[in-house]
Amino acid sequence: MRTTRYGTPLPRARSEATVLIVEPTLGYRSDQPASDLALGASPAMENFVPRDGGLEPRPALSQHTATSNPMGVLVTGGKEVQSSLGTRYNLISGTTRFAWYSASSYSPLSYVSSGGYTAVPSIGTTERVDITQIYEATNDEMLAVMSATSSYQTLFTWEVGATTFSSLTQAPRARWVAAFDNFLVAANVRAPSTESKFIQRVQWSDRGNPFNWTTGISGFQDLLDAQGGVTRVMAQESRVVLFFENEIWVQFRDAFPNTFRFQVLDRSVGTPYGMTCTETPKGICFLARDFMVYLLPKEGGPAVKIGQAVFRKIKDTVDEPGYAWGVYDPTTATYQLYYPTGAGTGLPQRAMWLNMETGAWAPQRFDQLDGARNLTIGWNGLLATGAAGQTWSDVSGVYTWANVPGTWGSYGPTNVYGQQVVYTGSSNGTVWYLNSNGTNDDGTGVTCKWRSSALGADDPAHTKLVNGFRLDYDADTASTVSVAVSRDQGETFDSAFTLGLAQAENQSTAQGYPYTGARYPVFEVQSNDRFFRLLRFWLAIRSGGR
Repeated sequence: MRTTRYGTPLPRARSEATVLIVEPTLGYRSDQPASDLALGASPAMENFVPRDGGLEPRPALSQHTATSNPMGVLVTGGKEVQSSLGTRYNLISGTTRFAWYSASSYSPLSYVSSGGYTAVPSIGTTERVDITQIYEATNDEMLAVMSATSSYQTLFTWEVGATTFSSLTQAPRARWVAAFDNFLVAANVRAPSTESKFIQRVQWSDRGNPFNWTTGISGFQDLLDAQGGVTRVMAQESRVVLFFENEIWVQFRDAFPNTFRFQVLDRSVGTPYGMTCTETPKGICFLARDFMVYLLPKEGGPAVKIGQAVFRKIKDTVDEPGYAWGVYDPTTATYQLYYPTGAGTGLPQRAMWLNMETGAWAPQRFDQLDGARNLTIGWNGLLATGAAGQTWSDVSGVYTWANVPGTWGSYGPTNVYGQQVVYTGSSNGTVWYLNSNGTNDDGTGVTCKWRSSALGADDPAHTKLVNGFRLDYDADTASTVSVAVSRDQGETFDSAFTLGLAQAENQSTAQGYPYTGARYPVFEVQSNDRFFRLLRFWLAIRSGGR
């Protein structure tokens, strides 16, 4: 090697071989370029959930029972409510009536007048129904109380297990309701006898009597120092949280002669999108006016940002954010934010799921059926199934009264409850649930994708050759995954190769051999199968030559 006036240059190897290990657990990020992302983060993914150290396909949508469409109209609200004996029921609302699930089917409820009230529901398709439940001592039963979120209708009440519902007498017409310390709290109200609106008013019933709003320790407070109207009221631990469009207040029990005291918690942030406010084990998550996701910690203190990783994606794609809503899924430990997009129908078809344990975000889409699937509202509960029961005509050809086995009561309708699931209503009235054992979204296949960050960004001067790929996985059933490598950071991909995943209860490995050269190679995995978990990717890479 010739020595120059500048010294002797260091010899350089013609190629360097390395193995890059990628564990895909950091979730989706839109806040940084792909070349700046950490290994394990993704600039583009959908329908995967990062949890338990790997990637899993999200649960699929399944219809809840054969009578999953009891009203044939848009589902405006839903909640699992419990009787005083512990029996659970799904209560859902449409635009003009409500329905409940019991013994394998949904049945519409009939409206009956109460205390002179004959205001049947007339809920617009542009609003939603807020539902809470509270104990009522006179009948020793739980009541579900429902409020329309924008039209100031009378509060409706359903005695759990009954076949009728009615208006809640004496109560104000309110947009938002919550049960707290056996008070029924209503906020953003209109007076029962006038058309006056009190958008900053918080009003509560007598303690232990949701039908009494005028005597005892019932009362109200006008929060005149607050800016705008109340957009959600939620009980959280030992306080009630009052969301306004641009600020947050809290309500506490107080000593005699007061019932409650109120104070400002955070004047810097609030939310106009009340249905996105969702209770999780770490606090209340919500979407703010600027499309940032916040967490109001249950330990106290102001709201903190938790949506930096997805803020850009939501901001660029969200449309009609007033229809956005949230729900917490205990099974996957995720806060799930559903929202419409500009290319959709104006109703939620996309979602962002946040793993509350790891902070990993995961985009989901439910519009692969020609954009026709709209998820209007969601709630969680135990998966309810059951049998409708027998009639005498069903068994009279087999038994007589003298020899019928068991008791007649044993032939009645039954309910069976399984694992926790997320229920969701739709624009055409169908009730679905997220089914971890489902194979498709109610007949539509689900495509799951995960894309790597741009690899080799620490050495931009040299081309990298990807010539080996290995996948560690678990699989409950035999599955396939396709893998493709890109030369231009995801604009185009070389021909994909398919890896067959044999059934494996414990970790197994599949291998493939791409041959792609790029300055910043990117790979993408894709599958339409359901029951597997991707744990780790191994890439064999040569840098600087052959």
